[in-house]
Amino acid sequence: MLAPMNRAGRLKRFLKHSKWATVVGRIVRDRSWMLRERFGLGNPTGAMGATHRNYSVEQSVDYIDRVFEDYLRYAEITPGDLAGKSVLELGPGDSYGVALRFLAAGAAKVQTVDRVVAWRDPEYQRQVYTALLARLQPAERERAEAVLTMNGTLSFDEQRLRRREGVPIEEAASELEPGSFDLIVSRAVVEHIYDTDTAFAQMQRLLRADGTLAHKIDMRDHGLFSGEGLHPLTFLTIPEPLYRMMVENTGQPNRKLLPYYRQLMTSLGFQARFWITHLAGREAELKPHVETVAADDLAGPEALAEEIRDKLRRPYRSMSAADLAVSGAFLIARRADSLPGVSPKP
Repeated sequence: MLAPMNRAGRLKRFLKHSKWATVVGRIVRDRSWMLRERFGLGNPTGAMGATHRNYSVEQSVDYIDRVFEDYLRYAEITPGDLAGKSVLELGPGDSYGVALRFLAAGAAKVQTVDRVVAWRDPEYQRQVYTALLARLQPAERERAEAVLTMNGTLSFDEQRLRRREGVPIEEAASELEPGSFDLIVSRAVVEHIYDTDTAFAQMQRLLRADGTLAHKIDMRDHGLFSGEGLHPLTFLTIPEPLYRMMVENTGQPNRKLLPYYRQLMTSLGFQARFWITHLAGREAELKPHVETVAADDLAGPEALAEEIRDKLRRPYRSMSAADLAVSGAFLIARRADSLPGVSPKP
């Protein structure tokens, strides 16, 4: 009696830690998601993009402040620089708190675009915005309150805070005026865009000549394989057709790594800087983010990359260990002739 149970346990453990079992399971999940969307089954407003739904009010406001301050710090923008500016935020998810921070700082308008329709609790949102307003300086609070109405139904001034949901930036950009934005930002969004060439070309079209891109990009596997105890770069060993079948409907990462973004920025005429945020195999974020990782910090992630190099698909196999070791970066790019050489202050 014990032997069959042991065999069943071993089989369960094998399936849990098997790369190909994970691939099959993800394909099934992805197809199921596609069918639900195609036939209108279930609620189209879901958990995808709902970053704040498990946060307390204080945690939510802390997150909003941290995201906004990161944009300013690493893009080397001061609140004064935002006066009268136009901002495009990609993937705001279930909160417009970051957009409100830009408007409170003096931005003339913020446009948000999100490919998903995130679930929101209006009462919780009201509490978050109330707490957010309470933290602002009087002049900032006055500017934020001018676009936010919380008497009765929660609403925004559509001339100052324009929102578009259920449409990816690749499509929504055609509805927006060329050269109409000074700043385009996102956090944990770009890695979920599959036609990144088109998306960035559209962002170039929408950005003013001296405008700035600020995108924080998570290049990890988001638990696809690492969550099952497998090597953190296992997702780079899957043939492209199979990988696409695993992820195209469920918003999993697109597998674009640092060399891709370097080349893309050059081809589009941007001058870019990359602040490294994560290293392969390490959960903790690098704080502060750095442009150059110390050799001692890079050694372990580089060795991890070399462990799996022979199994990697093209073009990953030919990448340097240093590039494979980078699993997250903050991309700052400007349409200008030169970039300031001053690093963000700690």
